[in-house]
Amino acid sequence: MDEARHEARVRGGQAKATAVRLEKLLPDVLRQSMTVTLRAMRAVEAKTLEPARGQAIAALTTSLTRQYLAGVQVERLTDLEAMLTAKNGAGALDTPEDEEGGDDVA
Repeated sequence: MDEARHEARVRGGQAKATAVRLEKLLPDVLRQSMTVTLRAMRAVEAKTLEPARGQAIAALTTSLTRQYLAGVQVERLTDLEAMLTAKNGAGALDTPEDEEGGDDVA
């Protein structure tokens, strides 16, 4: 019984946990975009879609992904700044130039 259970566990768990985790990390719009891009890639391979159109779809997907990642970075930075300010008080993120007066433009 132990051997059968082990075999079933090995068969059933191949790459599924990772795929599920990764899928949860992607927002719906990127998941849809990846689906369209993969479909276009297959169509280019099958010669049912012009390579230029496939390339255009891939470029749009890349742009969308970069915009999403930039937004994630801004959100993370904002959270870190808020944590530092809460921990160290107001002005915790001021630079030495801010304290000295810096290069004020009048």
